[in-house]
Amino acid sequence: MDPTLPRRMYLLSLYTEAGEPGLGRYRGLLMRAAALTELTIDGRLADEKGKIAVRNTGAGASAGVDADAGVDADAEADGDAVAEDVAEVVAGFVLDADAPSDPFLAEALHEVVADKPRHWITFLLRDAHTAEAAVREQLGETGVITVRRGKALGVLPTRKVTVNTPEEVRALREKARNAVLLGPDPATVPFDEVAMAVLAAEGEIESVFTLTERWKHRKAFAALSDHFDTVVPGLRQALRAAVASSRSAGGGWSQ
Repeated sequence: MDPTLPRRMYLLSLYTEAGEPGLGRYRGLLMRAAALTELTIDGRLADEKGKIAVRNTGAGASAGVDADAGVDADAEADGDAVAEDVAEVVAGFVLDADAPSDPFLAEALHEVVADKPRHWITFLLRDAHTAEAAVREQLGETGVITVRRGKALGVLPTRKVTVNTPEEVRALREKARNAVLLGPDPATVPFDEVAMAVLAAEGEIESVFTLTERWKHRKAFAALSDHFDTVVPGLRQALRAAVASSRSAGGGWSQ
C-alpha cells in the first residue's frame, strides 16, 4: 500500500467490508488537507502568520541562489522584480530537484510554489472538486482498489469501489482509532497516526469515528487536535471552516 497520507485517508473513508464508499461528502477537501499536511510534515511547506508558504530554507543555498546577491540601490527600487526572479529559481529547484515522487503531492506543492502566500483555506478549496477522483485513480492504477463503473436504469452513472487489501485498511483504521480510544499521550503517538485520526474526525468520516464517538471522546480529540496544531498550524481550523461552509451550502466534493 502506498504510504502517502491522501491515499490512506481515501481508504479510511471506505467501508471495506461492504466494498462501498462510506459517508464522505467532504472527501475532496480531505484529500487536499491530507496533501498539505504531508507536505508540511516533510518540511516543504510552513505556516507564515496564518498563511501557507514554501519552506525554502536551504533550498536557495542548494540551488546556488542568494536572494541579496547583486541587489544594489537601483535593484532595491525594483524589489518586486528581484523577488520574482529569485522565486522562479527557487521554485524551479523545489519542483525539479526536491518535488515529491507522488504526483498528487507534487501538484499541490506546485500550486503553492507558483502562488504567493495565501491562507490555508485557499489551497484547501483549490481543485477540491477533482481531488478525490485523482487519488482514487492512483489507487486504482496501483491495484489497491478496483473501480467498476456502470449505469443505473441505463442512464445514471454508478461506481463501485472494491478494496483489494481490506486487512491493510482495517489496520489503518485501527491505528487511527487507537490514537483516540486508548487515550495515549498525543506526543507518544506517531504523527501520521495523529493526522489520520484528526483529519478523519474533522472530515466527518463515519467509517472511522461515528458522531457519538466524536462526542464521547471529545477530550481525547481535543488533546490530539492541539498536538496536530503545533505541527501543522492553521490547517485544521481551515478544514473545519471549509467543511462548515460546504455543509451550509448543502454540498461537498465527493465524486
